[in-house]
Amino acid sequence: MKIILTESQSDNLIKSILKEHGIKVSFGYKQRTYNGVGEQFDSVYVWFDYPDNLTMVERRIHFKTRGYKVIGVDSYGDFFNIIDEFNYLPKDVVIDYFVSRAKTYVEKTLPFEH
Repeated sequence: MKIILTESQSDNLIKSILKEHGIKVSFGYKQRTYNGVGEQFDSVYVWFDYPDNLTMVERRIHFKTRGYKVIGVDSYGDFFNIIDEFNYLPKDVVIDYFVSRAKTYVEKTLPFEH
């Protein structure tokens, strides 16, 4: 039997898993870089703060940007070893959740950074 999750169901699932483990997620702007042919890239940190107050895990998402807009995802870190349950979810559900939030964050942040 195949189960299809809507975007809001997927988001709620990821949020509830994070909440169940007491993990807080935050975002931070890293930097803007250019490659040899003038393409622009902006990087975002995604921090996972565990409830033990000793562990903080960082992942990065690199976006291809133009001005203040994201036009694509260049690369991202491994989000599947953050919580064991993420290994049992479809890859695109987990990645889309964090990429979507990081994209919103970076598009709001870029006008103040550049």
